[in-house]
Amino acid sequence: VLHDKNRAQSVTAAHTLERLVNGWSQEVGMQRLLVRGVDPALLRSVRTTVVTIGASRGGAAGVLVPLVALISAVIGALAIAIDVTAGERERGSLEPLLMNPVSAWALVVGKWLAVVLASLVTLVGTVTSFSVAGQFVRDESMSAAFQFGLNEAGYTLALLGPFCLLVSSILMLAALFARGHKEAQATTSYLVSLVSIAPSLSLFLSLQDSTWQLFVPVMGQNMLLSRMFRGSPVTAVDVLIPAVVCAVLTTMALFAQTRLLQREAIVFARG
Repeated sequence: VLHDKNRAQSVTAAHTLERLVNGWSQEVGMQRLLVRGVDPALLRSVRTTVVTIGASRGGAAGVLVPLVALISAVIGALAIAIDVTAGERERGSLEPLLMNPVSAWALVVGKWLAVVLASLVTLVGTVTSFSVAGQFVRDESMSAAFQFGLNEAGYTLALLGPFCLLVSSILMLAALFARGHKEAQATTSYLVSLVSIAPSLSLFLSLQDSTWQLFVPVMGQNMLLSRMFRGSPVTAVDVLIPAVVCAVLTTMALFAQTRLLQREAIVFARG
């Protein structure tokens, strides 16, 4: 079989032709054995049979639900995070707001709580829709693969709650560096892409569950949610580590915003 390995079409055609020739060769060999009165089954000394003993859970739902839940937490916080930072500075309402007898830390925390609320509401709506949709699945195989009841919904909310705190603060911090609303949208779009790529990257690279992933935002939450769908055990420490990481990073992001609001170059910069 002659082919040019630098041409994708040539490689595909060559592999197809090779499989056809090998299949034909095997079939002819079996027929020759039958003609001579030899059973072709004698060529197979060992016969294997695959038996699955685990519950039929996960599948596409185990990949789709964690990804959609993570993205919903980000999308819910995105618009408000931009509006309370770059949007207010573009409209010129940030300077009068800072003139009030309120500390910069209290101002940042107040804005952050509003963004967190929007993120949590979006996440709750997404998780609830999955839970309700699972009740209408009538196919037995699909129902076994997509087991998302109240317990799974509560676990998802408990796991992604700290993530909502983190993503809200990170989006606000990123938008604070932008001079206007459009520039903030472009800046934060990279963060949205990162959240959507990280779970897919773990899938394509076939990463095994490891402790280090718990210390990486997005990857830790995605790993634990995937475990839930597979029916694998999840300990309290597994849930606690991502929550602590999110809390520490959230505090750092809020403190950074407080320091930035004390700089004139940040407050008075407009597009």
